[in-house]
Amino acid sequence: MEYINTSEQKISKFRLWLVKTWPNHCDEVLSWEGIQVTYSINDWIKKNKWFLARQYQQETSAPRYWNK
Repeated sequence: MEYINTSEQKISKFRLWLVKTWPNHCDEVLSWEGIQVTYSINDWIKKNKWFLARQYQQETSAPRYWNK
């Protein structure tokens, strides 16, 4: 897993990708269902962890840690 060091903590590139992807997910739900999401980003990640990991791997050519 690759990390970015900040003055406060290490942040994984996967977590940054999730934060960038979250607004797209919210827009998609709004366009499909006509309502805003009522859950948090953390709930979304917990529920869709494996799907998001695979999507991240495909979009970024990240190593396949989860497929070993």
